[in-house]
Amino acid sequence: MGTGLMRNASWLSSTLIMKVVLPLTAPLSTRLQNNGAVRTTTKSATDALRACFDTEALGEKPRGVYLNGTAVKETGAESRDRVKRKALWEDSVRLVGLGAGETALREWR
Repeated sequence: MGTGLMRNASWLSSTLIMKVVLPLTAPLSTRLQNNGAVRTTTKSATDALRACFDTEALGEKPRGVYLNGTAVKETGAESRDRVKRKALWEDSVRLVGLGAGETALREWR
């Protein structure tokens, strides 16, 4: 569905397509293609809640899980590389200047 990113779009895109065409076609699109590019707000919210609370299908503390709507997919090879994950984490902590006591995470260093 449309977001505030459309504020600088043309009238055709911001009004006709985003406020008329998509709201009318999204329910049909969701029924025809469950995890398609056009989804209703209800479908997106349901998928987000499932990602947060579905411990039965995703586990108590899911790691390395990629969700496309309701479809569970394997993450990319780089995301499974322990060395690359560690480098990304260390660089992120350094770049934001995270200090002791500024996070609730354990073992963040």
